[in-house]
Amino acid sequence: MLKDTLYAKYIKERDDREILEDEFGFITYKISGEECYINDMCIDLSERSGSRGRNLIEQLKEIALKLGCTFISANIYLADKGSSNTLFASLKVGFKVVKANHDILFIVKKIGGEDNG
Repeated sequence: MLKDTLYAKYIKERDDREILEDEFGFITYKISGEECYINDMCIDLSERSGSRGRNLIEQLKEIALKLGCTFISANIYLADKGSSNTLFASLKVGFKVVKANHDILFIVKKIGGEDNG
């Protein structure tokens, strides 16, 4: 796991977000009460067909659980390039679409209690 990279410091200073980062990708996120909200996620293009994204989500889940979160959430912007791939990958790791508003999908993965998965 990379720590204290320049990008991580920038994200923390600019938006008060945390970053989970390794040599294959990163997730920026913010904890608010029981919610762990993913702001951004990126996996190196050459690694996207593997389990790198799933591994980062699992690491984030462990962090979120330790901080008292019961769910992880994110938005998928349908106008973004690759949004259908993002949606497919999100569903594959247990996220569910809970709301759609124009070209934005709000997705949630429950991580606490009976729905822990």
